Amino acid sequence: MSRHIADKYSFQYCTDSTESLFRDENIGTVFILTRHDTHAYFITQALEAGKNVYVEKPLAMSFEELELVDKIYKRSGKKLMLVFELEDLLPNKKNESYFMMIKRSSIIINC
Repeated sequence: MSRHIADKYSFQYCTDSTESLFRDENIGTVFILTRHDTHAYFITQALEAGKNVYVEKPLAMSFEELELVDKIYKRSGKKLMLVFELEDLLPNKKNESYFMMIKRSSIIINC
């Protein structure tokens, strides 16, 4: 899916390596579209790396994970946006302009 979106909207960068993604200073926002049980881990890694985060629900699978996400989020000073439906992230006519905005912008999340 990520390669499809990257190709369709001519994104300059697409990777399957989280380490390189989080280290890259040119990336301001990370989309987390992984299995639910990995969300909290990737959210905290991205926030600690200084990235804004856009993630589909759930933020976490346990109260302890949620507390950790909250702690790191508050400390990070970054944006964290939770969406409730994967369809909100998929390319379609309704959100095509949003993907174009992402392509042009370094900080795109505004909570």
